Amino acid sequence: MENKDLEDGRGSGCLIMVVGPSGVGKDTLMLAAKTLLQHESNISFPHRLITRESDAQYEDHGSITMAEFEALCTEGLAPVYWQAHGHGYVIPQSVLDAVQAGECCVMNGSRGALDQARVAFPRAYAVLIDLDRRNLETRISDRGREQGDEAKRRLDRKQPDLSGVKGVQRLVNNGTVEEGAHRLADLIKECAEGRLPKL
Repeated sequence: MENKDLEDGRGSGCLIMVVGPSGVGKDTLMLAAKTLLQHESNISFPHRLITRESDAQYEDHGSITMAEFEALCTEGLAPVYWQAHGHGYVIPQSVLDAVQAGECCVMNGSRGALDQARVAFPRAYAVLIDLDRRNLETRISDRGREQGDEAKRRLDRKQPDLSGVKGVQRLVNNGTVEEGAHRLADLIKECAEGRLPKL
């Protein structure tokens, strides 16, 4: 049976937000999945905009000022946006344009912005990357971006409960990068093909 969203004139494009706590490996898995999906012509990995300098070691993104962030939000040119860790984050209008043209865009997103994505995009999905606390402690320590109390605050931060939320697929990233990337690539293809429930 064909997916109803693809039958009712809403187009085949979609937004796929990869979400999860800091340190679970979202950027690493997305980069590896991008390589695995490089021959899928309708799947892309556009950059989000962030109010900090781009650092390809962690995440390649577009850099904007806080004033530019506020202008995009107030002028309605940021279909999805949020603030966290002292920075502003935007999924820009160009992504919505691409989705409306039939492209499936995979973005590093936020669990707190899922409601915005649901409203802004005809088809929106989320993949929640997670792992157990022991592995999360190790990864946060190894990457060295947070130390001492800051690292502990990240570990102890209360996380939104997405269990049972329609359109959220959970990927437990306790294995190798290769295993996680293949699972993420499979989920992305299933979303792009309309085989999973949307948000």
